[in-house]
Amino acid sequence: MEIEIITLERFDVESENIEKVFSDFSGLNSKIKLSRIYEISKDANKDYFKKIAEEVLYDPVVENFKLIGSDKRVFPGYKIFVKVSFKKGVTDVVGESVKKIISEMGYESPKEVKTSKGFYFSLNDKTEIINFIKENYANELIHNIIVEEI
Repeated sequence: MEIEIITLERFDVESENIEKVFSDFSGLNSKIKLSRIYEISKDANKDYFKKIAEEVLYDPVVENFKLIGSDKRVFPGYKIFVKVSFKKGVTDVVGESVKKIISEMGYESPKEVKTSKGFYFSLNDKTEIINFIKENYANELIHNIIVEEI
């Protein structure tokens, strides 16, 4: 199951900055929303993941979260989703830290926690979006880039 953390609009300076960088890079305008994703490998019900999100991963003052299982990703107003994650075999120190914190908080330890960045784009130009991500946010030696239409 994935826990996706999204900063509330009024506090989301980082997504605004990415929009400016994208515009400078491509000459195109797109609404962009950045998210943090925690993929938690654990055979558990949704309550487990909800508690982990609420008590470990997100700040309810400035963020929202959603649980993403096998269903299609949905975010109104956005057309393309890009996920940048570590390739198998690359150490994810943040994921390891989150796994440790989950155990220390008294929850059953997950098998694995992997972190990713998610990018939502209102623009529907896959080529330009992939070029932007490769240039600014991903190193193909250590990252996987997954592109989805939403």
